[in-house]
Amino acid sequence: MVALLKVDAILTGTLVVSKQMSGGAAIASTLLFGFASTNEVTANIRIHNGASGELVWNYDHEMQGDLFSSPV
Repeated sequence: MVALLKVDAILTGTLVVSKQMSGGAAIASTLLFGFASTNEVTANIRIHNGASGELVWNYDHEMQGDLFSSPV
């Protein structure tokens, strides 16, 4: 496919943003347990060499938020 496109590199990735619980549930969890993980973001990015398909660079990151954070 890379030969068809005639490109030097291929960039691929995923971004997953999730809100695991509602604000009310987060408040209740914080009061009961002292913490609440309400938001989660996972990013995966890859760059592959266009000629060989070899992985040149990658980045993987996961982050969790608390009661008053935003997932975006």
